[in-house]
Parts: sequence; structure tokens; C-alpha cells
Amino acid sequence: MSSNLTIHRAAQEGQPGLIRSLLADNEKLINAKDEDGRTPLHWAATAKNLGVTQLLLSNAADVEARDSLGWTPLVIAAAAGQMENVTAFLDAGAKVDAANDKGQTALHYAASKGNVPMGRLLITRGADINARDRANQHPLHRAATTGNGAFMNILLHPPEGRPKTRLNTADRAGNTPLHLAMESGHGEAAVILLEAGADRERPNSEGQVPEEIDGVGSEEQRRVRQYVVSRLYVTLRTDVVGIQYYAGLVGNDEYVMLRRQPANPYDSNAVQVLNASGIQVGHIPRGVAARIAQLMDTKIISVEGRMVGQNLDGARRFKLPMDMSIYGRASHREVLEHELSWATPMERGFDYMRQQEAAAAAKLKGKGRAGETGLGGSSGGVGDRMRQILDGLVKVNKDEQAADSAALTADMDATELPLHPSPPSLMSGELLVDLLPHQLQALKWMVDHEELKLPGTVDDMAVQFWVRQKGSGRGSSDYWLNVATKTPQAETPAFGRGGIVADGMGLGKTLTTLALVLATRNQEVTKGSTKTTLIVCPLSVLSNWEKQITEHVVDGKLRFYVYHGANKGVTLATLAKHDVVLTTYQTIAAEAAAPAARGTDSGKNAKVSTATGPLMKLKWKRVVADEGHVMKNPKAKMTRAFGALQAERRWICTGTPIVNSPEDLGSLLTCIRLCPPLDQPEYFRTLVLRPLKSGSAEAARLLQGIVGQALLRRTKETRDKVGKPLVSLPPIEFYQVRVKLDEETRRIYDEVHSELRRRFEESVRSGEGAANVLAMLTRLRQLCLSADLVPQTFLADIRNPRAPGNSPVPVSSLNPEQREVLIEKLKLAIADQEECSVCFDVLHDPRITDCGHPFCLLCISEVIKRQAVCPMDRHPIAVASLLDIPPDEIDSFNEHAVTPLTRSAKITELVRYLKTFDSGDKTLVFSQFTSFLDRVAARQAVIARFQMPVAEANADNSPVVMLISLKSGAVGLNLTAASNVFLCDPWWQSAIEAQAVDRMGQRKTVRVFQLIAENTIEAKVLEIQKNKDALIADAFAKSGSAEAKAAKKQARFEDLKQILGVE
Repeated sequence: MSSNLTIHRAAQEGQPGLIRSLLADNEKLINAKDEDGRTPLHWAATAKNLGVTQLLLSNAADVEARDSLGWTPLVIAAAAGQMENVTAFLDAGAKVDAANDKGQTALHYAASKGNVPMGRLLITRGADINARDRANQHPLHRAATTGNGAFMNILLHPPEGRPKTRLNTADRAGNTPLHLAMESGHGEAAVILLEAGADRERPNSEGQVPEEIDGVGSEEQRRVRQYVVSRLYVTLRTDVVGIQYYAGLVGNDEYVMLRRQPANPYDSNAVQVLNASGIQVGHIPRGVAARIAQLMDTKIISVEGRMVGQNLDGARRFKLPMDMSIYGRASHREVLEHELSWATPMERGFDYMRQQEAAAAAKLKGKGRAGETGLGGSSGGVGDRMRQILDGLVKVNKDEQAADSAALTADMDATELPLHPSPPSLMSGELLVDLLPHQLQALKWMVDHEELKLPGTVDDMAVQFWVRQKGSGRGSSDYWLNVATKTPQAETPAFGRGGIVADGMGLGKTLTTLALVLATRNQEVTKGSTKTTLIVCPLSVLSNWEKQITEHVVDGKLRFYVYHGANKGVTLATLAKHDVVLTTYQTIAAEAAAPAARGTDSGKNAKVSTATGPLMKLKWKRVVADEGHVMKNPKAKMTRAFGALQAERRWICTGTPIVNSPEDLGSLLTCIRLCPPLDQPEYFRTLVLRPLKSGSAEAARLLQGIVGQALLRRTKETRDKVGKPLVSLPPIEFYQVRVKLDEETRRIYDEVHSELRRRFEESVRSGEGAANVLAMLTRLRQLCLSADLVPQTFLADIRNPRAPGNSPVPVSSLNPEQREVLIEKLKLAIADQEECSVCFDVLHDPRITDCGHPFCLLCISEVIKRQAVCPMDRHPIAVASLLDIPPDEIDSFNEHAVTPLTRSAKITELVRYLKTFDSGDKTLVFSQFTSFLDRVAARQAVIARFQMPVAEANADNSPVVMLISLKSGAVGLNLTAASNVFLCDPWWQSAIEAQAVDRMGQRKTVRVFQLIAENTIEAKVLEIQKNKDALIADAFAKSGSAEAKAAKKQARFEDLKQILGVE
């Protein structure tokens, strides 16, 4: 070995004596570079041996030397977590903001590692907290990605006199730190950013605002929602003043909106009071406004009003009493309790207020809200006709209240809907198919909801919550009453035209929508409108709309244009000539005027573009949002863009109108402007969301009423009048194929099963739960498929278990031999494409614990936050005990090495069946494990991994066999050409399997082969499936409750006991 390499090795292994000897012979070796351009100081930077580092520095080692990738010793030491070396380099004059070729500084790596002491040191020494790397990310992006709240706080609160962190800077993908925290599922990190003032509404390059990115239903997302949800702080009695100057009318018990009016020439603190129609009623008193104006401006509070008086009778008044409720976030409690103490009863503070609230809540719980009474208000001036109908209105009308309740709870049987009398059809020469009966019902329902008829008598059902009422006084005329907002008025109400078609997948929403266009193409439109329907959909289904038109509409009967990509350069006149224009959500988002996504750090300073594209300039006859649940977030750019489209009629087609919560439905109402004023977020929040949160039965009835007024919902299980399902599919034949494991696999299986059962029983005795055995359970499921799927490192741990230590071992405390063993083990795990035992996906940014188990960095970091023990052996672990591959060794091995294939009984049986099928038969092979599908593909040349468009997969010349992960096949793929299906491993919920198999449009009998390994846990999973559907239905009915969560946890525990045969 040359002396050059010898000194590098000596620096790495911590041999000061050898270094002195080599330098005595040749002092130039101090800065000698190896083949990667690294000096001895680079190697010393990664080791925990401060003496070697100081020895090299004292011999004039170049502290700014860069290797072939631009790494300086300081950056390497920071990446390796070597605090003492970082300090020594800084003391020796190292540039604190030196960056490698990727633009990453020491502070970037300290942020990624969550090394708070190192971060403080670097910042104290002058590190730029806003330094950007090549991806345009600064350290806060890194800390947000890993969810390290402590590190984020030192970045957000730098020493006095230092520049502040740029909180809303976007990286090259347009993501702010808040986007990345949400994307990574770090709710606590997101809350820290929100409290610091992160912009919730800023979209990234794909038009997504931060809250859109998080995983639906995740615990982390619920934490964030808990943060942003407002809490009631105080309700106080005040007045609406100056009503003599304004035309707005209100009734007793009517909800009103309070809005700031900073440009008021007489009072810059002014707060307007507006009725349901947006007409000003007056202001709140000047003194009260002065107390809350600044809090409203900074959005720390939101304020709502409920009238205690009315001005409907025409009497001359100067003020009206009103109850004003002030809401704010729980995280602002300390500030708000101080700022709002003046508003509490007798100004005694919030302790007194809480006592009163508790007493009121107990009283309310006993009585309910059924006894609440009150009437609504008007939105126009008090004319003679209004005075006639208002005679006696201030009295409580018991019959009217009964009408309210009936109108809100009226239920419509979907099977009793009338059929359209003369639809587009084969006979009419417009369609190439005839609509099915349930599609004729939907067409009639859509036509009726575009041409609404007001209630003709007081006995007619409510239409978008408006009912006709008789005046109480002698000679008074009928009037209109909104039973949701308690608002009466003489003028004919304004209605939204359209609705939400929420039929289940495969019931023909697309064809029904096209039939609606054909059935109404000759209807007159209002002045200034085109006769064109704009259909907005995700890019992935754009081609399906084209296909549906060409396959089902007679050529020449419907002119359509695809406004996307290169086809966007057309005039308004060209678009208006077509019956249908197809486009995507991304396109309308791009054409809507919105703040620029890049170039500034604050939405307030962003330049607003007033230019809009052609889609925004036309007034369409109709706009349709396909897969409209993508607009569940009202802050999202695509949601705002769709809401800004001009149209007479507005529709949403979606199979899932409520994804997360009823708030999703409110967003959809806003998009289609239906059931005003409930389409305004303020009213929906006041009348529906907040009361629902407190368990209000009245709000639940109102939500049910909204669904009845605005939404049509049927599923494949819905039956017609004679009990037949709406849609009939070809029969499905199920076959269970029992497979016997080969001797070697059986031996390994029994070995792992025995250890798994032991660990499970141990966890039951210790009371720690069963979470630590789930990873081993997955290994058993993989063994049922192929022994090749289980890493050798896992088997080695089973056969030679390590006794848990009392405390984590920091990586810096490992000797070179221990480090080398762990690094080699991690390399092997990566080369084998081993899966993380937490997320069960291929290792991403892998780390290995000091007890020898590899995980994704993000996964194991989350585990450490919750319970700092290894999921595999319960050994205590910490962030400092995680080891990664040194930067210079990352490329020294093949990360994609292919491990030798072993025998698999299931693959052998699968191939045997495939050889018996007719050459024209198409077959789908499903598995939850993509690594197993890779092994299948290696055994059968005719098999193609599924990665083609659906249209190609259904084509006659597509591959005979397609391999699909079970989850991919269960999320809307429309594969109807296959007649054979293999389910290689059972899923816990049979509904997932059914979704993957049960395809609308299937033309042939489908044969389903379920491969089950004999005498394994797979047979137990089949037993669990029998009881799972009822369990899921019950959990859904009680979703979110503590009872549901406890039942779900207990069910998982009982499942494990059943699988493992534990009594």
C-alpha cells in the first residue's frame, strides 16, 4: 500500500502514531489526495477521534480542501454528526457556509440529521440560515422534511440581530417547508410552521396548497386540522348600530356576517354587519370594534353574529341587539384570553367564563336544541308588500317550525325517481346505445335540477331550503322562507342550477352527462352565454371522455374540442362553436388569475396577474367537474379556478363527495354555488361544521337536507322497484388453489412462525401491545409467496437474536470493526432491495440501528419520537444510534444487484395454470408485494409488468398476462378485457380484492384463482375476511369516536391472536 493510502487509512482508523511517522518521512502527505480527491483531514472528519483531527490541523492540513464532489472536511463532519470535529474545523478558520457541489452546507446536513447542538453552534458561528442548495432548499426545508421540531425552532428563532428565516421560500418544485412537512406526514412540524406564520394558501408548482398534500385520514393530518380548527372563546351581547342608514333587513335568530371595513373614512376599526344576501345592516359599536379589529386583521380570531332583535316590522330603530361569538385557535389561547378578558361576564376572566360554559353545556345536553325558535330576516327594502306579509311575523309560529324540520329531513327514494320521457337514444339518432333505466332517472334528475320549479303551495317540498309560507296577518301575501338560515323575503329567491352526481363507479355518470348535453342542446341560454359545456377532469381520464364520445355518440351529433397542450391556441369564437370543450384542472388553474407561485417569499407581496385565459373569459352554458372530489380543499388553486368559471349551470361528478369530513361538501357547494347562502364558507361553517363538532342534531339534519337537495347517490348494490340490481355483471367464478410449500421454505416458515409467536406472547405479557411483531408477520406472508423475498439478514437475526441493551449506543461510540460490520450489513440490505420493517416499502434514505436493523430514515425517526425502541427487538435506540453509509462508499456497491432466485411453489403453480389457458385469454396477476411480481416476471417471458395506459391494456394486442399490485388495481383502473384473475396473497379486507376484480363493462365470465399456501397464516386471513365487512361498516358509522378507535385497535389485536393461534 502506498504511503498516500496509508495516511488516509490511518486518519480514518484513528492512528496518530502512524500519522506522525508518515509525516516525518514526507510532510507533503498532509494534503495528499486519494482517487476521490480526499485528504487525510476528510477521512478524519468522519471519525470520532479529535486527537487525530487536531494532529492533522497542527501540521497545516488544508481545512478548506475540497474532494472531487466539492465536500470540505467541515461539511463531511456535519453530515457524519461529528460535533467535536465541526468545532475544531471552525476554530481552525473553516468557512461555515462552505458548500459541496450540490450547494449543501454544514447547516443543511445538521438540519437533515436533526442535530440541534450542532445547529446552534453553526448558527452562532455565523452560518446562513437561508443558504440555498441546488434544489433551492434552505435548512428549514430539510428540518421540515424530517419533522424535527427542535431544530426548526432554532432556525425560526435566530440570535438577536441575525436575519430571520424565510418561512415561505419555495424550492424548485414550488414546495415551501410547510408543503414538505405535510407531504412527509409531520403534523407537529406543520403546526410549528403555521404558528410561525407559514402561508397555508400558497400553491406549489402543481397547484397544491400544503393541506392538499397530506395523506388522507392520517393521524398527522388530524393534528394539523386540530390546530387550524377554531375554538369558541366567548359569546357576548352587543348591538348592531346605525341601522337607520342601511337597507339590510334581519330577523330574530338570523345569522349575520361580520366583516372588517378598514377603509371606512370615519373609523378605520369599523366592522360591518351583513345579512344573508350580503346587504349591510349596520356596524358593531365603535368601542367593541376597536377591541377586535386588529385581531381580525391578523386573522387570529373569526367573529360571527346571531341576531337577538329584528327590523322586519318597519319600526324606526337605531340599533338592534346581537350575540357576537369570537373564535380562535387553541394554540393562541394564552394571547386571546388576555386580549378578550374584557368580553367575559362581569370582566372576571376566562375561569368564570369556563364555569358558565360548562353549566350551559350541561343544561343544553339535558334539553337539546329542539326548543330553539326564531325567524329569519329579509334582504331587501321594506315595501308595502313586505309590510303586509310581515304582520304578525314576530310571533313564534309553531306550525312553521314543524315545516322547517320536515323540509330538512325529507328523504327521497332513489329508486322512485321518474325516467326521462324522451331521452337521446338509438331511435332519436343521437346515441349509439340506449340509456339504462337508472341512467334515465339520473338524466331526468339533472334536467330538473337545471330547470328548478319553485314550490307552488305551502305544502310543497323545499327547493334549496326555500319554502312558500302564508303571511300571518289579515290580507298578507305569501312569502319565501329559507328554513336553514331563518330568512324570510318577499322577492323570488335566487337558485343555483346544477348539483352533485355522486353515483358509484361504473353507473355511467360520463354517458349520462353527455346525454344531458344532447337533451338540452336546443334550450335557450341567457344573454351573453354560449351554448357550450365545459368539462374539467384530471389529465388521466381526459382520453376516456374522448373515447366515450366517439363510442357512444352518433358522429356529427356532438361537436367537441380538447383544450389541452398544443390545442390551447384557439380563439373564443372557436371554442363557442363546439357543444363540448374538454380540459384539465391544471389548465384552468393555469388560466385563472392568481398570485405568482415563485419569486417572492410572501403571498402578500406576490404579484397578482390580472390576465386570464380563454376558459375564464367565456360564459359557459354549463361547467362540469369530473372526479370533483379533487376540489375538496377550498384553498386549492384548482378549486378557486373552477369556482371562478362563468356559467349558467354547474355540476360535479364524483363517487366520493365527502373524503375527509363534511367540510369537503361545503367546498363543493361553493364551487357549484348551490343552496345559497350555505355556499358561502362563513355560513356553512356557522350553521353546519361548528354545530356538528359539538354534536348538534339540528346541524346533522341540515347536513342531511343539503345532501337531499344537492346530491344524487346510487351504487351498484342499489336495487330497483322489483329488487334487481341497477347493473348486472357477468358471473364471477371463484376458485381456491391450495399450494404446498417446498421443504426448505416450510422449514424457514416454521422457524419464523415460532419466533413470531414467542415475541407476540411476550408483548402481551409486557403490556407493550403487538406493534413490534407486525414486521415479522409481513415476513411470514412473504414466505408464503417465495423464500427469496425474505432478506438473509432477517433470518440471521432470528437465528442469532441479540439481547436488548439498556440504552442506545451512539454511532460515535462504535469501534471501527463494529462500524464496518453494520455498514456492510446495510449495504447488503440495500443490494437485496430489502424492505423497511415500518413502511414495508423498499428502503429510502436507509439507516441501520446499532442493533443491526435497517429502516428508512423518516420511518425510524417517527418510531423514535413515539417510543425509542427498535421495532424488531425492542432494543433502545436514538437518532444518534443510527448509522448511514459514508458518502465516499455510496457508489462502491451495486444498489440494484439481483439476488439469485429460489423456488416458489406459488410461481410454479401460477405458470402451470397460465400454460393451460387459451392463447387469446388475458390474465391479471395481483399481489401486494411488487418484489414478488418481479420474480414472477423473471419466470415467464410472456408476462408484462403493468405500466401501460388502460386503453392499451384493454386492446386485443396487449400482453396476455399483466402483473399489477393489488392496491393499484383497486383504485379505479378500468381493466375489463381480462377473464382470468390470480390473487397471489390474500388481503385482510375482501372488499379490496372485490374492487380489483369487480369491473364495470366486463364482457366475459371472470375466473378468479386465489392461491393459498397450506398450513400457513393465509388460511387464517381467509377466516378473518368473513367477519371484516361488518366490522368495517360499524367502524365507519362511528368513525372518529374514541369507541371506534378502541374497537379498531382491539380488532387488530384479536386478528393477530387468531392468526398466530394464541389463546
